[in-house]
Amino acid sequence: MPTVLLLDVSLSMARVSSSVSGNTHTNTTPTSTSDLHFDQHEHEAEQKKQNGSGSKESSVTKLSLAVQSVYRFLDELGHQAKLEHVALVIFSSLWEVAVPFTRDYDTIKETILDIVLYDKTCLTAAFGAAHDVIQEMWSGASMPCQVVVITDGLVDVTPELFSKLEDSAFPSNYNFHMHCVSGMSEFCCHQNIDKLTKLMESIGGTISVPDGVASVNAVEKLMEKYVHNAYKIYSGSLHCGSLSSTVQLYPPPTSAVKKTISRMKNYNSHMI
Repeated sequence: MPTVLLLDVSLSMARVSSSVSGNTHTNTTPTSTSDLHFDQHEHEAEQKKQNGSGSKESSVTKLSLAVQSVYRFLDELGHQAKLEHVALVIFSSLWEVAVPFTRDYDTIKETILDIVLYDKTCLTAAFGAAHDVIQEMWSGASMPCQVVVITDGLVDVTPELFSKLEDSAFPSNYNFHMHCVSGMSEFCCHQNIDKLTKLMESIGGTISVPDGVASVNAVEKLMEKYVHNAYKIYSGSLHCGSLSSTVQLYPPPTSAVKKTISRMKNYNSHMI
């Protein structure tokens, strides 16, 4: 089952989730958003200087959480279905194929360390990228495909976005999932979580959001749970007369389900 990882590289991914030995947290943004390009490594180095080596506060950026999520995804997939092809696509208002479909997961791990940030998040660009990348590699194939969006949830969900996704007419064998690296208690995600949930449901997808404040442990657990659910291997027995054998099938056999996105229209009419 080919998988496209869509990694959000908008400027908001430079924000910091901080947890002091309590339940407090702070979010910060770059001081200037006029630059299209943002150096994540320089920003993290500056954060370390500000915190000091003896600080009890542990800080991590949204991009760092996203990178850890990708690492956990690849590690778990290596255990579940290590022969599956994975592509890494980065997106903001535009998109770029960082790593084309490959079974060499180490290549993705190395490439993602050099990711830099750009301007603003555009989900239309992200979903369009997934469709183009899959069709270019697997055109005409009837196999199901996984599309995993990794973002901080700071997305402008508008009626126009619903309309564009409706017009895209994604194949029914595309399985969408959004992995959010902002916790439920964080303002940026809390403001959009309901709309994002309805958006993913409208295309037959799912969404996972950490409780409280997002941390490395929280996002890794959510990603691990997703991989175990989405990449299950079917085990059974094949019988032919007096002969029998244990078999494993992946992707597992499923009942035929017709997906529809017509309910988008009803949601559009109620959005402000």
